[in-house]
Amino acid sequence: MQILQLGIFLKRKGHNCYLISGENGPIINLAEKNGISFAIEPFLYLPAVYNVHPIAAELTKFKPDIVFVNTILGDPIIQEIKKYDAKLPVVWIIHESERSHILNAYNYLSEKSFKLSDAVVFVSEQTRKIYNDLDNGNFFVIHNGLDLDKIDSFRRRNSSVKLRLKYGIPADAKVITSIGSIIPRKGQLELAESGINILRNNNTGKNIHFVLVGRIPASDVLYADKIKTEIKSGGFGSNFHIFGETCDVYDFFLMTDIFVCDSFIESFPLVVLEAMAFGLPIIASDVYGIKEQIEDKKSGLLFLPGNRTMLSNLINKLIDDPVLAEELGCNACDRVRNRFNNEIMFSKYLQLINQVM
Repeated sequence: MQILQLGIFLKRKGHNCYLISGENGPIINLAEKNGISFAIEPFLYLPAVYNVHPIAAELTKFKPDIVFVNTILGDPIIQEIKKYDAKLPVVWIIHESERSHILNAYNYLSEKSFKLSDAVVFVSEQTRKIYNDLDNGNFFVIHNGLDLDKIDSFRRRNSSVKLRLKYGIPADAKVITSIGSIIPRKGQLELAESGINILRNNNTGKNIHFVLVGRIPASDVLYADKIKTEIKSGGFGSNFHIFGETCDVYDFFLMTDIFVCDSFIESFPLVVLEAMAFGLPIIASDVYGIKEQIEDKKSGLLFLPGNRTMLSNLINKLIDDPVLAEELGCNACDRVRNRFNNEIMFSKYLQLINQVM
């Protein structure tokens, strides 16, 4: 999403931008909506076969002045770009904090592109530190930003009451939401277990509901099924709502009372920034770049990843203390506006583009 935002910004500045993706999906839909030409190359992130890689034809066709490559999986792409033209500037954006896990899982990846790239951008300082040994003087940190005007416009045009009606969420419910692909590292199972514990011990009469929103990859269907089984066996099926990947993700932020990000691994999650922009009180795991987004006990509450007891206690704390919840939400909103808006992010990328070209 970050790279698409940058493309939209550069297009508005009069530059020609072209997006190449390994798969179809919401990003392609947004690119098309914003008038950005695109191509889908299923083998884009794989090594060349018989010395032929799909990026070569795209480079020949469009003759770019600079190329941005997204994620650590882009290593084969960068090697092919530099074979095509060693002087063509490449900016590599790294999001992944789980360096050793990914390099072991994708054994065709190498560390060559850290030296080949003209600039390697990390979305958080904490993630950059994981790759420190590969720094050739070309490492930069640029935090993700948000289009705050777009969010403000959405908030003005919509109401939580109507959205809850649309999605079958009770108007009087206290809604706790988690947004992100439903996979083990995102911690939805731990949230579900914490939620069941909260509901079992709820003697306040408050109507508490939990909402999970995200894509279920084919490789993680069993994980999603385990979550559903846990919810069903807990006897609180009507208090949990699971929705798939959607382009209407703002709907869920607006109808939320408390936002939870309980991932085990995150570099600088966009969903946390979005929750901040919606003025939500946030409970998040204390991992990597999240601690750069949230100041504990000031603009959110941090907890040890996987600690169900801490998570349950913090959710109950915000349910029972609406004044604290409002204060955290207001502070989070101020923080994202002052530190993580698109204008700041774009300004830093423009400086970087001028530096490498």
